[in-house]
Amino acid sequence: MFIKTMLQRGRIGKRTGKFLGTALCVLFFTALLCLPAAAQTPDSGQAGSVYWSLGSDGVLTIQGKAAIPDYANAYSAPWFSRGHKAEIQNIHIHSGVTGIGNNAFAGCPNLTALTVPGTVTAIGDSAFANCPNLIDVLMEEGVRTLGNWAFNKCAALEALNLPQSLRTMGQSVFAGCSALQAIVIPPAVAELKAYAFRDCAALESAALPEGLSGIGQQAFSGCYALKTVNIPKRTATLGAGVFRDCESLREITVPAAVTELPNLFFAGSGLRTVTLPNGLTKIGDSAFADCVFLRDVYYTGSEARWASVTMTDFRQQISSQGIRIHFGEAGAARPPVTVDSVRQEGIRIVVEIGGEPGELDTLFAAFYDKDGRLMGVRAQAAETAGRYYVPEVTGAALVKVFILDETARPMAEAVEQALTDS
Repeated sequence: MFIKTMLQRGRIGKRTGKFLGTALCVLFFTALLCLPAAAQTPDSGQAGSVYWSLGSDGVLTIQGKAAIPDYANAYSAPWFSRGHKAEIQNIHIHSGVTGIGNNAFAGCPNLTALTVPGTVTAIGDSAFANCPNLIDVLMEEGVRTLGNWAFNKCAALEALNLPQSLRTMGQSVFAGCSALQAIVIPPAVAELKAYAFRDCAALESAALPEGLSGIGQQAFSGCYALKTVNIPKRTATLGAGVFRDCESLREITVPAAVTELPNLFFAGSGLRTVTLPNGLTKIGDSAFADCVFLRDVYYTGSEARWASVTMTDFRQQISSQGIRIHFGEAGAARPPVTVDSVRQEGIRIVVEIGGEPGELDTLFAAFYDKDGRLMGVRAQAAETAGRYYVPEVTGAALVKVFILDETARPMAEAVEQALTDS
């Protein structure tokens, strides 16, 4: 408008006016580009009695001599309310901070690493829940409590070393950590609460401490890969559906302290054998529902005592599924199926089997040349009192022996044996 007025009054020429208009436009857009972004890092502030700073590298640092406060939800935390939710990639909590409040860092979509010092004694409810890319967690000795849902749905977390100082783990503490592969529960933890590892689909092994008194409902439900887990001898209280849908679980012993097996306890699992204590008084509804591979129950009490155990649908399942019940001393310890020896006799391979191979359906051997190439597969041709004979493949340098049950599942680890030239 100014330039137009000056032109009308004849104080500047048209060429000069055009030049000035262009120059002003350039200055205007340059000024716009120089304006600060709404949530530009770095940033810093105070949260309760601790201080935080977020660098341009995505590292959020917390310092102080107090606890990070509780928040009603994640959006109440200052690093979220000031627009930094997606910028946080690493959280480093300095020594001196004493606790991590509820919801403090929940829902950080790009958080990948976390350091918790030993001065922190408690991690609150949902403190790191729904951090889908969190993979590296360093938790130093000193942490005593993990709240409910503390690491719920941290889907990228593959491995975690829990500190020996840990005493309490809340419900659903690691539920939905679908990449977690193994866990060792520290010895001072007295109870594993409900849903603790529910839907940890990749979890293959869980080591529980001997002093564990109880396991809450569905603690391992949906752990499809779980193969190795112990129920400690002192564990007396069990919740419903603890091992529901644990499809890879094949064998387990229920300890003598247990008197009731709750509803749906093993439902949908891959159990083939289970050992039950003679003090058992009740087997709950659907405790073994859909355990289609279950063949043997080893009960440490007498047949008469077994008849007094209260159960609704399991007796019918025993009959319809052809499940074998072993009583007394026969039920106290079941020798595992083993490949005792593999040796070459002329043009055949002799395999000796130990344990109880009663449900063995197939024994076969795979033959390989000296370079590891498969030359052929042969099934057993004859069997006499635990000794199996397999025709040899001429020229093979190595044989691997496999034994399968009647459902075509492996009953023991494959055994290798080098061969001499035939």
